Amino acid sequence: MKNLVKKIKMVMFAAVVFSLSAQAQTKQSAAVLNIDSHVGETNSVQMGNIVRLELMKLNYFNVIDKYDAEYLIQKNQLQIDKCFGRMCLVEVGKVLQVDKMIGGSFETIEKNIVVNLTLVDIKTGAVEKTFSKEYLSLDKELRVVAELSLKQLLGIAVDEKLLNTVTNENNFPNKISEQEDILKLNGPRFGMAFFTGQTANRFQAPRSEGGYNGAYPGVWQFGYQFEKQYLNTGDVQVLFEFIPMVNGLDQGLFNPSFTILHGIRSNNTGLEFAFGPTLRFISKSTTQPVLDSNGKLYASSDFVFAFGRSFKSGRMNIPVNLFVVPNKNGTRFGFSFGFNVSSIKNK
Repeated sequence: MKNLVKKIKMVMFAAVVFSLSAQAQTKQSAAVLNIDSHVGETNSVQMGNIVRLELMKLNYFNVIDKYDAEYLIQKNQLQIDKCFGRMCLVEVGKVLQVDKMIGGSFETIEKNIVVNLTLVDIKTGAVEKTFSKEYLSLDKELRVVAELSLKQLLGIAVDEKLLNTVTNENNFPNKISEQEDILKLNGPRFGMAFFTGQTANRFQAPRSEGGYNGAYPGVWQFGYQFEKQYLNTGDVQVLFEFIPMVNGLDQGLFNPSFTILHGIRSNNTGLEFAFGPTLRFISKSTTQPVLDSNGKLYASSDFVFAFGRSFKSGRMNIPVNLFVVPNKNGTRFGFSFGFNVSSIKNK
């Protein structure tokens, strides 16, 4: 029985080895030389190494090792420093005895990276496929750009979200571009708050009763938002916000407030949710905790829930939010909007 089991294992092992060997034999061979580079400080040799590594990771071709390629090139006294075109690639490909050669260029044009790749068939000497695409200026993410470009050249499916991230400047900060940085989004905020319940009644009551002589139960707000992103998983940002504001100037009032929020924002849609405490200074009655124009100035704390969406145009962000502040004397709700320009500060 033990011998039978042993024989079965040996047969299975042999079948796996044979299958892998057959797969290796069916894959065509390919080589990558230098890739013409005009991106940052990355030279043609380094760019060729990047593209070769990403091609090997795809496991689409049997990619010739760079040291084997260098040996054959030196042995045949070939010059490959400027070997970027079809004719040169075919000549070197015949020496390397490969089926395909991949060449091309990476260059910066108007602050974007433009990639051109060419797949050359050595047997026919013809260009089999070409690929051209423009990416955002992500000099530190050339491996990602190379991977996406090779997949598109070879017809391999790509992660569409990732592709959109590195080609669309209107996307939000993501795991590719800003994961190792701290993102600050600061800017002015404007809005209006409306009052209900007993608070609204006090606004409309005569001043002799501690009211505001029929004032509208709502105030304009003006302030500034200090926002800091401290976590970014790629799809979701976690935010800290501090918002000092002045309320009621439109009705001759001066009610400062300070709000601290923690929030979550989607990088894909710009939708966000935030909550936290708010502290404001208002005139209250000395006998009961209600709004009173004839009272004394007191600090009053509440809790804010905010919902909204940030629209993006280039580096400009336009946040629009709705908020609600529950209170036993009357719920406060309203809207706010603003604008800011994203700036990156390294850790």
